[in-house]
Amino acid sequence: MVAHSLGGAATALALREGLPARAAVLVGAPADMHAACASLAWQMGFTPGVLARMQRQSERWLGLPWSAFNVPDVGRTRPVPPTLVIHDRNDKEVRWEDGAAIAGAWPGAQLATTSGLGHRRILQDPAVIRRIADFIRPGTAPRAVIPPALHGLAAD
Repeated sequence: MVAHSLGGAATALALREGLPARAAVLVGAPADMHAACASLAWQMGFTPGVLARMQRQSERWLGLPWSAFNVPDVGRTRPVPPTLVIHDRNDKEVRWEDGAAIAGAWPGAQLATTSGLGHRRILQDPAVIRRIADFIRPGTAPRAVIPPALHGLAAD
């Protein structure tokens, strides 16, 4: 699986719900839906009331609270596939620290940091594309890692 931005949160939710994946790549993914949307709302000049309405309506549409999209928690509580987290230090939409938090919480995850590509240009960078292709190529990704909290428990 390869996902960008909020697609990374959706990927984490799918993995949490049991979607099998041999490997995952999260590019510019937010660690926390509320923080990511609040940052975007602030950048766009939305009021707190607009953000609250957006949250209520999207939670109703999704059938899930934004708290369900806490990406680091997925790696702490579920087995995750080998994961490559790619994040740019100059990402103005999603902080680099979010990528670092995800990589730090997902056992065995690799963090690849770029600089100067931002949130969207990162998707067109030949070196990033090559790194993703190398990671997801069959037989190249490391084996899945079980979170320490789940050691000794049967996988479901």
